[in-house]
Amino acid sequence: MYKLRKALYGLKQSPRAWYARLKSFLLKSGFVMGSVDKTLFLLSRGGDTLIIKQGLEGTFVHQAKYTRDILKKFNMGDSKPMTTLMSTNTALDADEDGEAVD
Repeated sequence: MYKLRKALYGLKQSPRAWYARLKSFLLKSGFVMGSVDKTLFLLSRGGDTLIIKQGLEGTFVHQAKYTRDILKKFNMGDSKPMTTLMSTNTALDADEDGEAVD
């Protein structure tokens, strides 16, 4: 999560200011900005790569490579992707009696 100052909310320049702060933070943290897509940030350590993509819908952390590696490990690399169906009208309730998960 990235905390913004209250003064940024509601201003026309707030998305630009938010992106500038996010970009500065990611670059200081060792991420590399994409050369073609300036909203794509990559962090590589050893053989692992973390991808962060800033889009109109929000900021996304991609784990596609991790998923492909797991599928290959279990000889399912040629599997076809399939969406998981879930009703968009159903409200989910908190499980008050459930055990907390970290």
